[in-house]
Amino acid sequence: MRVALIEIEPIVKYPPVVSVLKNLVDLGCQVSVYTLSMQPELKDYCRRNNVNIHELGGAYIYQISPVKKLINLENIRKKIWNAINHYEKKDTLLWVFSTITLKHLGRELLNRRYVLHLFELIENLYYFNHYFKID
Repeated sequence: MRVALIEIEPIVKYPPVVSVLKNLVDLGCQVSVYTLSMQPELKDYCRRNNVNIHELGGAYIYQISPVKKLINLENIRKKIWNAINHYEKKDTLLWVFSTITLKHLGRELLNRRYVLHLFELIENLYYFNHYFKID
């Protein structure tokens, strides 16, 4: 089975991504990793285990103006889909990590087979402060 792991942020920051990668390799899957940048220790592991690495370059920047963020989002979206469409078959399972990665992939993801892997909530939510008092 072919599986493409997709994570915008550095993979080493998220142990569940590394765990999924190692488990898929142990199961004998053909694995590709799509990310903006990858750490050297993980690159070595991937090379030893015949995992295809696709570093797309750039970085996701949290603290920029909304206009620049939208432009950056569209640029990253194009990079990701150009790489996926070039290297992967239509029946490849796309394993998408995090809401940030989901946001960058957009609606085109709905036309493919995918797994959406969300992490535990680690940040405080302030969405309802204007409507409800949250203690």
